[in-house]
Amino acid sequence: MAFDWSRATLKRSAGSISLVCAIVVMQIVMAGVAVCLFALLGAEQAAAAVWGGAVCVVPTALFAWAAERERRAGRVLAYGLGRSLATVALMALALAWAKPAPLGFFATLGAVHLAYVVAPLGQTLMRRRWRRTLGR
Repeated sequence: MAFDWSRATLKRSAGSISLVCAIVVMQIVMAGVAVCLFALLGAEQAAAAVWGGAVCVVPTALFAWAAERERRAGRVLAYGLGRSLATVALMALALAWAKPAPLGFFATLGAVHLAYVVAPLGQTLMRRRWRRTLGR
């Protein structure tokens, strides 16, 4: 008996979100923390941190929105390439037009990119904790 792929669905437990959305949420949190920390160094550093966060969060949020609605792998890969190109374009625009302070901009950009590692680890740890709680 063959598996019917046309009826296959991904089931999520109540209250869980997809990995792409978890990454966006984690990026927003990290950018917010970075802006608050750089605000202690001055308004110029805080503005640079806002630019650094926006350069990464905006393309990732658009990618998450598009990828959640698409099921074809080729298009999701194309959206990922578009996200990377949009990040580079926004970085060039921010550096050329806004001229942010380098410390705040690049430190925030690096911290926000860490969400690509932290969010999957967080989801894995929460899943394990949930399974232990249920006794599975």
